[in-house]
Amino acid sequence: MEPGVIELPTGASIKMDVLDDKENIEITGYYALFPADKIKLPIQIRTRKMGDRMNLKGMSGTKKLKDIFIDSKIPLQDRDAWPVITDKNGCILWLPGIKKSAFEGINHSTSQYILLTYHK
Repeated sequence: MEPGVIELPTGASIKMDVLDDKENIEITGYYALFPADKIKLPIQIRTRKMGDRMNLKGMSGTKKLKDIFIDSKIPLQDRDAWPVITDKNGCILWLPGIKKSAFEGINHSTSQYILLTYHK
């Protein structure tokens, strides 16, 4: 994914911006902010796969996407179309509107950030 907007088959969209100054970040809605040096580009958008696991922000270890969807009370029919944001290595970074990975957040030693915004 390059900076810009990607339209999803569900009618939603995901916008990617590369920011140089974390002081001037104006964020609204569903978003995730990642230190650019911690993410292996390109960022990819896909749907869930059997056995997917995610490192959640504020939690040690990983959790199955299936359990995250159940805990978040996402209807079964919506789960197969839900966007899963990954890096080049397939590491799950974000489930828009549900959970962010441990990579998300401001890192004081980083000067450049990747901002993803999800619009339903």
